[in-house]
Amino acid sequence: GYEVISAHTYEEATAILDDPNQRIALVVTDLIMPGNKDGIDLIDHIHTTAKGVRPKIIAISGGSKGTVTADTAVQTVKPRVEYVLMKPFKQDVLLGVVRELIGA
Repeated sequence: GYEVISAHTYEEATAILDDPNQRIALVVTDLIMPGNKDGIDLIDHIHTTAKGVRPKIIAISGGSKGTVTADTAVQTVKPRVEYVLMKPFKQDVLLGVVRELIGA
């Protein structure tokens, strides 16, 4: 019952978020993303560019990149997001969190 817009990179996600015709209520981002920028960069972008009501954020983590462990990444973003999910998780868990944050 939700409209979902998919983005695979930081650049794709910020293009969607910065489009004035889009009304994004919730962002679900993996902390590790392809390319030079990651989910932490995306969270920073949302916090610095959101006008009016900022989209709620669910951060997802399950791995490490270079010297940054999943636990370190989660602790970095936890105060700046509404929810953190650790992989693996079941679809009904994600849907429960989405319903809690933005309703049915």
